[in-house]
Amino acid sequence: MAKQSTDLIVEFNNHIQSIETTRLKMESLLNQGVIQQNEIEQVYSGLFLDVFTYFEGLLEGLFFGLITGDIVHQSANVSSRIPIVCGPIAKEIFFVERSYLEWLPFEKTVKRAKSLLTNGEPFVLVGSDSRNNLQQFLLIRNALAHKSEYAKTKFEQDVIGNSPLTPQEKTPTGFLRSKFRVNPPMTQYELVLSELTSIVQILCT
Repeated sequence: MAKQSTDLIVEFNNHIQSIETTRLKMESLLNQGVIQQNEIEQVYSGLFLDVFTYFEGLLEGLFFGLITGDIVHQSANVSSRIPIVCGPIAKEIFFVERSYLEWLPFEKTVKRAKSLLTNGEPFVLVGSDSRNNLQQFLLIRNALAHKSEYAKTKFEQDVIGNSPLTPQEKTPTGFLRSKFRVNPPMTQYELVLSELTSIVQILCT
């Protein structure tokens, strides 16, 4: 039986809630002096990479689900431009001579969607502000995952820029724990979760 696109929203939210429970527990342990600063930063690095990887997997799963009929979208405007093919065959076509497909920067996903989905929906519905935010998140991911000088420089130039942050907050993990706003309080990490949740909502309804 085909999955409903809204099921992806529920699954994503459940995943977010699970890792948020972990984050809040670790923040509590930090406040109690049970763990150290470097340990909480490792937690943020792991959780961010986890949720970002999950989001990328959702993009891939939704795309292939829509063109194979394994996922039924809530909007009647969303449909495949090609005859329905089974999932393994579809992936064999796309993955030929590749071990993986890149879905970010988001324009790569939009380009595929325009080719194979009517009007590129639902992927084209993600607005420019959200696409810019995704690009920022990608730079953070690269700085955490690759540790290269190039990834570090791109993060410092395009994410940190001239922001009035402390030296500790100018690192990828320090930035994620820094304040996006004071009232109501929200960290940059929580902003990432909020934005990704909004994008999933747009894509799946």
